[in-house]
Amino acid sequence: MAHRKNADHNELRRVLRNGSYWLEYQPILTADGDTIAMEALLRLPDFLGAQPIGYVIGLAGELGALPELGKGVIRRACAQLRYWMDAGISGVRICVNTCAKELLDDGYLAQMERVLVEFGLSAGDVEIELTERDAIELERSGSNVIEQLRARGFMVSLDDFGTGYSSLSYLRALPVTTIKLDKSFLRGVPANGDANAVVRMVIQLAHDLRLNVIAEGVESVEQASFLGSAGCGAFQGFLYTPALAVDEATARLRGHQSGSGLTPA
Repeated sequence: MAHRKNADHNELRRVLRNGSYWLEYQPILTADGDTIAMEALLRLPDFLGAQPIGYVIGLAGELGALPELGKGVIRRACAQLRYWMDAGISGVRICVNTCAKELLDDGYLAQMERVLVEFGLSAGDVEIELTERDAIELERSGSNVIEQLRARGFMVSLDDFGTGYSSLSYLRALPVTTIKLDKSFLRGVPANGDANAVVRMVIQLAHDLRLNVIAEGVESVEQASFLGSAGCGAFQGFLYTPALAVDEATARLRGHQSGSGLTPA
């Protein structure tokens, strides 16, 4: 195991040195079929590419390379958004995943500001996604970085909402704009009445707290129909499209940005 971990550290160093990672993009759509955001997802080559992304983030943390990796991802994602804007694609923001360790880096906020200036973007063009576990870690550490991001105009969403242990007790205290319902919420929906009741309750709670709701992992028309009737505002999942290579994402944005309805890809 130690040999494997050492090999993985060396491989990640090589990937970062060569810049041989890339991003894919998964659309987030409204009930009307408008693409309102593209979530940037990190991809790596060879053995690392077959591992859960959490494992790779852990390796980067052990190497002290999270700031470097995060900076590379946000620059590539914002460069891509700039390209789309220059191509006449409007009304789409970019969503980038991060974690508590990255957000606690002293240079994080300044780095975000530099990237916005470099690509001529506003803070509202970028949404920062972090899991509720990471958000709670930030809250417990006394950090106010989420507040600072919000004050600068960034949107901040709680990813994989519902997989942590303190969701409801922390939700009102965290200054986020959006919750992304984890796909585990959709098990049994819409056939199971109890599952439906939980989803309706969470969506209503989010609305009462003035939060947007995005449903992740939507796989069937029936699920999408139920979520829409329950008040969910946006959708993401294999029903529409998996994560796409950049050329495919660009083609989809050009052809499906508006008016296409919530239909499978």
